Amino acid sequence: MGNLSLGDEYVPKNADGGRLGVTGDAVFTGATPWAANFFICSSNIQGRFARQLDTTVDDGNTTTGTMRVLCQNECATSNAYVALTPAEDANVYTVCVGN
Repeated sequence: MGNLSLGDEYVPKNADGGRLGVTGDAVFTGATPWAANFFICSSNIQGRFARQLDTTVDDGNTTTGTMRVLCQNECATSNAYVALTPAEDANVYTVCVGN
């Protein structure tokens, strides 16, 4: 049986239309790789919500802990953790939780 390719309409989406998924592949392999067995990620999350999520669920620092924020679209450098401040509240990011 061949590979089944599902269209984008079958990919789970969050309330803002961002993709939602689980992967065992590394989501960040830069200078400080993020070691975890699997990751749950959601894209198109506004900075203000990403900061609120990290403060509520994790350590309040969007670059450390079990929840981290990754660049998406507006970031100057792609595939990097982002230390969010209120200045980035309107930008969108990918938020991941590693376990």
